[in-house]
Amino acid sequence: SRPTTTVAPQALAIMNNPQIREYAKAFATKLREPSKGSTEKAIRRGYEIALGRESTSEETADALAFVEAQRSSYSQGQKVDGDLLALADFCQVLFGLNEFVYVE
Repeated sequence: SRPTTTVAPQALAIMNNPQIREYAKAFATKLREPSKGSTEKAIRRGYEIALGRESTSEETADALAFVEAQRSSYSQGQKVDGDLLALADFCQVLFGLNEFVYVE
């Protein structure tokens, strides 16, 4: 049995590691393709694939608000493909969840 520990360097590595960022972009691309432009479908699919469960209505609403805020930020910064980047940010958040890191 391995004890559950969460330390700051783990979270910082997930936030700042370029390889993790590339994984998040690839995952976002995978989520976006079958969702046909529906952010909500992509979010729900992300929870199912990454965590093996459906998202709650509160999680979905929070994630939608987060992705919309990120999308708005990217569009103000005139970033190319802000939709994909915003969804990649969400994917990176999923990667940082204890539920993703530790299988029960």
